[in-house]
Amino acid sequence: MQCNYLKYNYLIFRTPLNSKENEGINLTCGFPYSTYNLYKDKAVEVLLGDHSINVDISTFGGSGVVKKNISVANVDVIPEIQACVTAIREGEPAERGGFFMVSVGFGTCEAVVSLRSGLVQRSIVSTHGIRHAVNLFANELSKQYYLNLKTEHQLDSIFQQGRITINREKHDVTDLRKKVLKMYYDNVISPALKAAFTDDDFNKCSKMYLAGGGIMYSDLLECFKAEFGDYLDIEVYSEPEKCASHGYCLYSKGKSKSKNADEFASMDADSFMSSDNHLYVGLDLGNANTCVTIYSENE
Repeated sequence: MQCNYLKYNYLIFRTPLNSKENEGINLTCGFPYSTYNLYKDKAVEVLLGDHSINVDISTFGGSGVVKKNISVANVDVIPEIQACVTAIREGEPAERGGFFMVSVGFGTCEAVVSLRSGLVQRSIVSTHGIRHAVNLFANELSKQYYLNLKTEHQLDSIFQQGRITINREKHDVTDLRKKVLKMYYDNVISPALKAAFTDDDFNKCSKMYLAGGGIMYSDLLECFKAEFGDYLDIEVYSEPEKCASHGYCLYSKGKSKSKNADEFASMDADSFMSSDNHLYVGLDLGNANTCVTIYSENE
């Protein structure tokens, strides 16, 4: 698979260089569970069909702008958390048992209990993402420093780096970041998970998989371990910020191999990735970053 990490929700469909110009794309994207039903039909309407896109190839080492004609032959829209579960079950982990899935993104934090029989609907969580912690961070920071009308993206960058430069002087703000991440976990994530996950779920599941860019903050990861480490094996997806995108791509691949949902759910990892000549794309359109995963048997 190829993964292109693109910022500011600037969407580029970049097909492999040796693929046919008019090759049909099987595309899967999604939304947080709280908004999925509201936007899914419109997403299919916008993405399905033929498109002509001007691409600045200097981003990828070329020069100038070229026009790319693409055809999206099929569009599926699924909840974001379902994509993360698909990445765990049909991707490299190939998990077959029951598990808790938690994805901490910039806009939303999503969670669910996944059993072999499918997602447990009453356990689905869709709440505030890392943006909530960044806003807390900005409020606290403004009490100490003049932020000079910094944008949300600039504040997010400061949050990631753990330092801020004011009047040419660098200031370490990692302690403040740790403080607001703990506040975010204690006030937002933990109460939502406690309300959604029951003792029966813990009886059926022995692992918790964590994904999303937010889980790359070690201080937040430690909060999960402190609450659940005594009861569950805590596993972080190998590329947490790309988990949903991988899952969308794998869903496109699996959907094309089987129109029968039960057969799709029971496929093993080897048969799931069996060869054909189509192009499969997973699109994770995020609030802070957009991730596109491309799979082609021609590569």
